Amino acid sequence: MTKTFLSLALCLMITASHAQSVDYTQAEKFMKNKTGSWLGTVDAKPMFWNDGSDKFFYTIQSDAGWVYYFVDPVKKTNVEFFTQSWIEAELSKITGRKVARPRFTISNPGNDHQTFILQYDKYECVFDFQAKTLTVQKDDLPVKPNSSVMCNNSPDSAYCLYLENFNLYVQDLKTSEKTPLTDDGEFQYTYSGSDWKGVRFNKDPFRQPARGEWFSDSKHFFIIREDTRKLQTMPIIDLYGKRPKVEESDYIMTGDEFVPQSELWIFNAETQTKKRVDIDKWQDQIVKIIPYKNDLNPKKYLYFTREKRTRDEIELCRVTTTGEVTVLINEVSKPFLSDEFFNITILNEGKDIIWWSERTGWGHYYLYDENGKLVNAITSGEWVAGKILNIDEKKRMLYVESYGQVKGEAPYFKRATGARFDGKKQTVLTPEMATHEVEFSPSMKYIIDNYSRADLEPVTVLRDSEGKPLMEIYRPNLSKLHETGWKAPEPFTAKAADNQTDLNLTTSTPIKNTRLFRMFIPGHKPTIFR
Repeated sequence: MTKTFLSLALCLMITASHAQSVDYTQAEKFMKNKTGSWLGTVDAKPMFWNDGSDKFFYTIQSDAGWVYYFVDPVKKTNVEFFTQSWIEAELSKITGRKVARPRFTISNPGNDHQTFILQYDKYECVFDFQAKTLTVQKDDLPVKPNSSVMCNNSPDSAYCLYLENFNLYVQDLKTSEKTPLTDDGEFQYTYSGSDWKGVRFNKDPFRQPARGEWFSDSKHFFIIREDTRKLQTMPIIDLYGKRPKVEESDYIMTGDEFVPQSELWIFNAETQTKKRVDIDKWQDQIVKIIPYKNDLNPKKYLYFTREKRTRDEIELCRVTTTGEVTVLINEVSKPFLSDEFFNITILNEGKDIIWWSERTGWGHYYLYDENGKLVNAITSGEWVAGKILNIDEKKRMLYVESYGQVKGEAPYFKRATGARFDGKKQTVLTPEMATHEVEFSPSMKYIIDNYSRADLEPVTVLRDSEGKPLMEIYRPNLSKLHETGWKAPEPFTAKAADNQTDLNLTTSTPIKNTRLFRMFIPGHKPTIFR
């Protein structure tokens, strides 16, 4: 599968034997917003406890409301522990007011596995599995206030960074002293660190946190400053209010003379100094800051990419707190880079760099060292490695989406694959022919896998880190859907105009006595048929 698989043809099936009248009422029955009562919850989405353990709960929508289930991967248990109506009633008794759809956190108080801590508002309660009781343990937890002052705090919380009247300010949180760091900010040319213009809808400036990238020393930070003053606008219709009204909004179109211009600035909150970093290379280049994994604050270096406006060449650069720029990786990708899958991940304080590329005609990940030297390919083969699902730095394992690994299958099924950093081992963790949506437990020992196919009903399973199924967690009851007369789509394969390329499609109508009318939708992003 090369880049050509990313341009897809969709086929319309129309009965040729005779004209048919359109039954809109029947068709509307199966629209997404009409099928909720038939489907309920189709997959189990884990919500992990806030104590770092692998235990989690999930919710299922039933006729009586939401039902909460608790899963212990170690003990391989999956049990119902309360319903929405029960928890609402109990919390209403405790708080003295009506509680609906409460948001709470869960943690494990000990190793007895019979109780857990539930925190809601200012209350800390103990839920007992056996007795099915909720008992208040504390009623004076500090409630985080809704602060009207919005800031970007330094890692040590010594400084607060914010934008006011289009300019950048730093506040010493010990002395409360506020100091302006810039004085030349203006509308559409602010120091916000984003494309935010620094104004409300009525164009009055107000205070907002600046999206600066702090270093771990809590002194230095970087900001991308964008100049959008020359952008052209496009009329849009505001449908809110008594009558629609026409407004103007910035809109970039292909071939426009003016596009956003990016600048990189470095500041020192302690000395209250600033410096513009020389990053210019290509006209109208696109600049993005690349964060460290887990959004860790950089210690020595900040990483950014600059990309040609033609989107066919990109560089990864490293910059010091003094403004010294070093080009680490340069890549040319014709006809353009993939916005869908392209990814850069900085690990181990920059000692490891993971880079996605289509240099072989297949999208795969590569490992570079801290100086931008290629070490090896992490993933390889005649298939496409998609978005990163997770990274285990201790085991030096990369987990990615994967497409087209099985010969003869439709290339649109999404699986999960684990690969060692050294590229010597790749393991498909979710082998079933389906589209898999996976989530890892905090320890990365377990995988929660929701998978389905157009002709395969959804199921949620628990796997170990090697992909071995441990237990089925949830399978939806679709009996109400089937009672309506609905039938699952049927997959089929047709040949493209070249009479060689297979088109993998699905249809809900019989193949017999049909005629294929082709409609081509150009593009470089894959379409996943569900």
